[in-house]
Amino acid sequence: MWARSVIKLTKYSSKTLVTAGFTTMLLLLTLFVALWINNLSDNKQIVLQLNNEQNNSRSLLTLYYMLNEQQRLLEQIPINEDLAEKQRLFIEYKRLLGLMDTIELTSDNVHIYYDVRETQLAVKNFVNEQTEITGPANLMIGNGYFETAYDEFVVAASPGVALFKNKISSLVDYDLLAETNKEISSVVSRSEQNYRSSYFLMAFMGSFGLALGIFTIFVVRSTGRAEDAVLEQGKRIRSLHEIIARPDLTFDEQIDETLRLGCKLLGTEIGKLGRQDPENNASEFLNTIVMSDLPAKRGIVLPLDKTFCQVTFNSPETIAISHVAESEYKDHPAASFLGMQSYIGCSINVHGKKFGTVNFSNRTPVKRPFTEADQDLVNLMGSWISVMMERQLDAEELKKSKESADAANQAKSEFLANMSHEIRTPLTAILGYSDMLRDFDQSQEDVEHEVDSIIRSGSHLQRIINDILDLSKIEAGQLVIEQIDVQPAPILHDVESIFGARARDKGVDFKIEYDYPVPRLIQSDPTRLKQIIFNLCGNAIKFTEKGKITVKMGYLEDQQMLKFQVIDTGIGMNEEEMSRLFTPFSQADTSTTRKYGGTGLGLCISRELSQKLGGEISVNSEKGKGTTFEFTVSVGDCEDLQLAYGTDEFVVKNDDEGTSIVKNSLAGHVLVVEDSPDNQDLITKYLIKAGATCEVVDNGLMALQKAMTSEYDLIIMDVQMPIMDGLTATKKMRAEGYQGPIAILTANALKEDKDKCLKAGANNYLTKPIVVPKFYAVLKEHLAPADSSGKSSAVA
Repeated sequence: MWARSVIKLTKYSSKTLVTAGFTTMLLLLTLFVALWINNLSDNKQIVLQLNNEQNNSRSLLTLYYMLNEQQRLLEQIPINEDLAEKQRLFIEYKRLLGLMDTIELTSDNVHIYYDVRETQLAVKNFVNEQTEITGPANLMIGNGYFETAYDEFVVAASPGVALFKNKISSLVDYDLLAETNKEISSVVSRSEQNYRSSYFLMAFMGSFGLALGIFTIFVVRSTGRAEDAVLEQGKRIRSLHEIIARPDLTFDEQIDETLRLGCKLLGTEIGKLGRQDPENNASEFLNTIVMSDLPAKRGIVLPLDKTFCQVTFNSPETIAISHVAESEYKDHPAASFLGMQSYIGCSINVHGKKFGTVNFSNRTPVKRPFTEADQDLVNLMGSWISVMMERQLDAEELKKSKESADAANQAKSEFLANMSHEIRTPLTAILGYSDMLRDFDQSQEDVEHEVDSIIRSGSHLQRIINDILDLSKIEAGQLVIEQIDVQPAPILHDVESIFGARARDKGVDFKIEYDYPVPRLIQSDPTRLKQIIFNLCGNAIKFTEKGKITVKMGYLEDQQMLKFQVIDTGIGMNEEEMSRLFTPFSQADTSTTRKYGGTGLGLCISRELSQKLGGEISVNSEKGKGTTFEFTVSVGDCEDLQLAYGTDEFVVKNDDEGTSIVKNSLAGHVLVVEDSPDNQDLITKYLIKAGATCEVVDNGLMALQKAMTSEYDLIIMDVQMPIMDGLTATKKMRAEGYQGPIAILTANALKEDKDKCLKAGANNYLTKPIVVPKFYAVLKEHLAPADSSGKSSAVA
């Protein structure tokens, strides 16, 4: 009985002991796993934190270098005397300011000694403050206050840059950048110790539960591999950052190094950045790295639909094919066309638009399948290349804009120098011969020569000013085009009258030709049409020393266009000279300007006018053999367009009102309202010569008082005057019942100025300088002929 009890007790104790031991082992294992998982989590957190801290330190260091460069630019601007260099420094400062706004700091899962979000906000506040400073500077520069703008900008911007630079410098962890490898090595060492401890414990507990031990080892090994992957990806990212941070590499070299790193890490023989063009089914090689003898180089273009790049370009995600023959892409045309058996790539966007792909490929399957980490790495490379390409394109665009601005400034500087010459030349003749007229010992022939020279130089000066004003109106969008009935033939008759004589005086033949049939009447702007032809004919005579000049007119019935050609046998031009013809402020070359003179605005204005008249202008020339200018204008909405088949079918109307006032031909009393003493005297002499009497006042208020208390056959009214301007005076006269004729004589020569004058109540509109025939025509309209008795019989 006792023995049986002892045996039973022994069996019970053994069972209890085994159960207790197994339970103890399970508890220990559970505790170990918990500690192990916690340790792994800590290690992973350390790796992530180190990576994020390193990224933030690099971003802060980049920001510091930008601020240092901005400080240097601010120091250079005041001491540099060249405005163009000041402008370049100012533009570079704004570019760096724009780049600052793209720098981002990481705040997730990071415990740093400073507030990341507060620092990011400080960067944005700094950029906003500096942008508010550059804004007024831009406005002042645009208004021409260059020196003041740059000085005030430097004074306003410098304190903020210095203060913010010191703040950022204090945040950069230089030790972290230098000691990152040591920290990561420490994490790896701790992980290895954990591995050894876990293996020992597993061996110890293996005798108690092989199945549970194997399962536990499997869990531990899987977790260890995950941590290895995290560490490995961190090293990859660090390698990529080291390439990006190298200042000694150009943009292309950075891309090449990135592709080379990708080939090494992914185990492929080709790395490529390509541009894809779906519309033309083209895939172009840009940057390429080939780790073998494959003929892959920049400039190669392949059919897009026969490459895996087509799949990548159209996919929002990274494409990874470890073994093409065993994948869903085994029947894709690229599999047979290129013979690649492994491929990984992603698309890249530039300024929000699909640009191309970055990809890595191999002729054989890769030794290990592509992982999610591999796809993340390729996607990171693509994102970086996208950003760098955008910055590169922005830099190139800025460079082109600067070069264009420099060229424009140079052209304008040359233009101003040329204008100084062109304006001073006729002024010299005007002032010089005017002074000679004071010499009363001259012969009548000398006096007539001096007067003719003054008139000729004045007309030349007026043409220069008109060209400048026309260009200003074109650039301001204020050039108004009329659409009225126009007879083309009389315009060419005027061309023959004016330029034929000038050409023949030079020994050059000049003729007008018609390519019949041509319209008798079109709808266009006669003044602007004549201006184009006059510009082209003037140039033809200027640059033709011998031979002939031909002006042709024809009708393009299918296009409803009137075509003009001005053909000369002059000096001609080459392709490079022709490319500059229609650019403002420029001629074929500077030697042309020196030899022949001119503003360099005529052809630019002619092009704008031809376009506004519904057509276009072009040039064809050969050096030494002559030039042909051709331009077209729309015939307008002419119903039942009548065509002429010969010269005898043209009606040439002579609108010439005469070139001078007929002495004592009119009678009447005129009020002259003009504030300029010289203009008062000139207008008075014109009126006295015509036979009229006149009174003169110098502001609109006095004119209003005179008009309401006296009788006048005509009031000649200036616009811009002190006390009361001419438009206000005219409106008040009409409002108070004055019915007499009022002719506005003003230097405001835009069409809208004419409309304002007529709307204010004026009967006529004349521009300064005074065109005598038009001035005399207005006098004849409102004053009575000299042989009539009493007051003027003209109707107001």
